[in-house]
Amino acid sequence: SELVYAIVLMVHFHLFASFIQSCVLMEERENQKENLNNRHFTPAIKCKRVPPYDCTQTSHKGSPSTEFYKVDHLLQKMQILRGKQQSPPPKEELKSRFHSVTLNCNDVENCSLVPVIEPDLSHFVRDVDFQYVDFARREKESEFPTFRVQDFNWDEEGYSMISRFNDDLAQLLDDKFRTICNLTYRTMGRHSSIDTTLFRRASWNYIQCLWGIRHDDYDYAEVNDLLHRNLKKYIKTASCYPEQCSKQEYNSIMKDFKTSEKIHLLMLVGEAKLQSSLLYSMKAVSLHFNRS
Repeated sequence: SELVYAIVLMVHFHLFASFIQSCVLMEERENQKENLNNRHFTPAIKCKRVPPYDCTQTSHKGSPSTEFYKVDHLLQKMQILRGKQQSPPPKEELKSRFHSVTLNCNDVENCSLVPVIEPDLSHFVRDVDFQYVDFARREKESEFPTFRVQDFNWDEEGYSMISRFNDDLAQLLDDKFRTICNLTYRTMGRHSSIDTTLFRRASWNYIQCLWGIRHDDYDYAEVNDLLHRNLKKYIKTASCYPEQCSKQEYNSIMKDFKTSEKIHLLMLVGEAKLQSSLLYSMKAVSLHFNRS
């Protein structure tokens, strides 16, 4: 039970690393910038406070024609995909599309230099060169096969394994997953009353694809249809190399969405990463008990 608790704590630190460095720090800089601008134009009256940063505004400050085009185009794609869901592709085609997306993940490279680990930390790290490796580039495919959710998923095996040690912990994790997965204002930019399920699911499955997890019944062609290349690049950086996130790249994604919608997506990035880690670790724990 202590090992399971330690795993849960560790994967949460990994989640916070992604969310804080890919989102919180970026928004804090924007918030500080807004507040400094407000102070510059606000008379120095002690009783008057600087207004809080408004996260309901769109993050893009360009012309209206540029601001709304991408969301409109995305909504059209979502409408087309809903029609296609009535006749899903054959299983072999779904498998082929998954491998295509994993190979495309290699093309979404992060060009930043790998940071040098401080000498004092090297005492606590066995391999100072250890870092994320693209799943499609793994050298021993038989040793690291694709993780199929249909063989071991959270709702059945993952939840049950953690509940063996602590029912409350398993329920809290399950509630958190469902809350983040279903989190939506039903808006996309200036549009309201929008079903964002397709966009959220494409984002979630792409993140887990980065970690070698495949949903057999999902058409991964939707990932390329709904996620822009720049967005996929930032998602990969946030999930796999969070320390390399930059303000410039943060500002370049989802320009026509509201800031709150961008924050929702990056919360999804962290949560999908956390669940991926739990699936791998709980499967290992399960195999250990089955062999004992």
